[in-house]
Amino acid sequence: MILNKPIFGYGTGGFMSNYMLYQADYFQKNSNTLYSMLADNVIHPFNEYLFLTIEYGIIGLILVILILLVIIKSSRRITISHICLLSVGIFACFSYPLRYPFVLVLLAYSLANIKTKEVFSISINVLGKVVSIMLIGIISAVLVNDIRFERLWGNLVQKNKFRNKELLLNSYEKLYFEWNGDPAFLYNYGAILNRVESYEISNIILNKCTHYWNDYDVQLLLADCYLQKEKFEKAEECFVLASNMCPNRFIPLYQLVHLYDRIGQKEKAYNLAEKIIHKKVKISSFKVQRIKNEMIEYVQKGL
Repeated sequence: MILNKPIFGYGTGGFMSNYMLYQADYFQKNSNTLYSMLADNVIHPFNEYLFLTIEYGIIGLILVILILLVIIKSSRRITISHICLLSVGIFACFSYPLRYPFVLVLLAYSLANIKTKEVFSISINVLGKVVSIMLIGIISAVLVNDIRFERLWGNLVQKNKFRNKELLLNSYEKLYFEWNGDPAFLYNYGAILNRVESYEISNIILNKCTHYWNDYDVQLLLADCYLQKEKFEKAEECFVLASNMCPNRFIPLYQLVHLYDRIGQKEKAYNLAEKIIHKKVKISSFKVQRIKNEMIEYVQKGL
């Protein structure tokens, strides 16, 4: 990913919208790799520096490093705040500390507590105060709007019993036009539309979701929408992509067997059923065993 867009990266949300496509491409080209048994949906590379470089390129990474170096170099003395920054920096090599609110609070406190030399002293005049107040006001308004959206969405999810389908869809549609940028909402809305059999609109929402969040679950839902509308080629593409994203899963292959059988491609369905029967199981479950048993029965019937 970094090699393809090294300078400026993919932009905010670029990892979640692109990484699983790269993972699918890797497993398609390396079908016998042992890593296929470990494959799952991935929303972070477990390394903040890699994540930063993928989203904002080498420019973004260098900028952050320069800011940190300037802060450290301009410090009057090493304090516990510097040790805190260092520990978070090490933590960032193996996880995603910036997703933990507690770590963000520690970072903010540490940065505010670092005493810098006079080069960082800024005399705040009236204009500076006005600009600061305006910035705080804008940020506060954005945060309040975001909190309001999440609260309304949360209430809608809790009350969702599908008793009043029209009211439910109207509520989701209204929220959609106030969307706060959270791709999980698009997936949730697409899933609701799929469940109430509004497949065309569900496809529109889910295709928009892929620009922000594109993983195994999104592709399965898209495939089901295409299947219900009898767009078999599109459904096949999504099932194949989902299978390549997480090769250890059984559902995409199982759905493909039924798809090929439905459109008269019996030999393809038979061969895929054979593959499912002999496929290694990552985690044994009743659903997986049921799929294997059904495929054994399918193969026994013959072509």
